[in-house]
Amino acid sequence: LASTEYVKMTGTMPGPDLPMALGGHAMVAINNTCSMVIGGQSSGGVTSASTFYYDHNEGEWTTGPSLMQARNGHAAGIVTDEVTDENFVAVTGGYYYGYLDSTEILQDGEWVQGKINNTICTLLEIFWSHKTIFDYLINTEQLTYHKSIFALNMV
Repeated sequence: LASTEYVKMTGTMPGPDLPMALGGHAMVAINNTCSMVIGGQSSGGVTSASTFYYDHNEGEWTTGPSLMQARNGHAAGIVTDEVTDENFVAVTGGYYYGYLDSTEILQDGEWVQGKINNTICTLLEIFWSHKTIFDYLINTEQLTYHKSIFALNMV
């Protein structure tokens, strides 16, 4: 489907149509005025590497940078550099002709490959099924989960 809905405490209301029909995509609120749709699968069954930004003020979609790896059913979220306090969009896991054990971080408008250590590889299936990443902090060498001992090393 290309339709979206806003879900609020008081109920749902129609949102903007997606730029293309997608399923299995991830959506991240970058800030109060901008959201990003990442990857997914088209109505024709093609897994996508496409991303799109949505400007809530203008009500317009713009094409974002393509992922390095097409994926659907993946997890995405915002991670914060604990040194610079800069926010990054992170994408991990998903499916493309098999389960993916890779992660990508959006830096300076381009996706860069992250390196996942063995500790977190087993979590990717959980992330894939839950479609969410949360409470991460990132520094220049690793992504660390606050409430456990899991880590993603950046290349």
